[in-house]
Amino acid sequence: MEKKYPVCALGVSEPTGVISGDTAGLRNVFINWKTSFPKTAVKAIRASGAVPVITWEPYFKNITRDALLPAIAAGKYDAYITRFAREAGNGPLFIRFGHEPNSDWYGWSGKNSGPEHYVKAFRRVRTIFLNQGNQNSKFIFSVNSEDVPAAAWNRFEKYYPGDEYADVIGIDAYNWGDGREAWQKWTAPRTMLGAAYERAVKAFPSKPVFLTETASCPDGGDKALWVKQLLGSIGKHFPAVKAIIWFNFKKDCDWTLSTQEMRTGFYGSCGTGRFDCSGKGLDWIFTEKR
Repeated sequence: MEKKYPVCALGVSEPTGVISGDTAGLRNVFINWKTSFPKTAVKAIRASGAVPVITWEPYFKNITRDALLPAIAAGKYDAYITRFAREAGNGPLFIRFGHEPNSDWYGWSGKNSGPEHYVKAFRRVRTIFLNQGNQNSKFIFSVNSEDVPAAAWNRFEKYYPGDEYADVIGIDAYNWGDGREAWQKWTAPRTMLGAAYERAVKAFPSKPVFLTETASCPDGGDKALWVKQLLGSIGKHFPAVKAIIWFNFKKDCDWTLSTQEMRTGFYGSCGTGRFDCSGKGLDWIFTEKR
């Protein structure tokens, strides 16, 4: 009997230009608003056997202060977006525009522009792609698992651009381990993801869910075991999750899959990096007709 897995693809975010030896179903790169379409990176990702994910961050120089959403919504950058959409072509591609808007650490966060400008900007970008005939660039509406600040106006549901503009719901969730801040505590995968997942499937029941950024700090527990617990909990407790992307960077802490045990626990569970999702892999997302 053929083995079925709970998610379609396991992916990775890696430093720019790095393609690890591990086979992944998705590979994510980060670019800002002054960057042209990353042809070289996308070509390398596809050559590795993965589907590219571009996290497109609307800032020029200062990621915490550049507030471009009102200008994007008003059409100031239409020419740039149009050129980007044309260069993207029609190969399978995910665009993750302005992730974590329900946070307070980015220039495009709700604290700077509010949900209304985010929704208008997201819709404008997606509409330009569709007007260029680009059907295979699928858009991920990606939020932080916790609303920061935790106010009614900042709930991630407020930023949703609509079913016709978003193809996938993304959730970013991390185990920060026992860090220096009071809120940084070792968190099991089910606790980390549970509340955000329940909100997402209730608010957007027709959309697949991707865990668009996740990782664990090493302090406070067994990180390799945490990886196994994460994968083991998806099919049982989070069936709408169809992809997981590991944030393989050393940043706030060592988020990386830094040992063979961790890499085997993550990539080894999927073999080729792709799961059978009702026999269709990720293809159903790209062949879906609008």
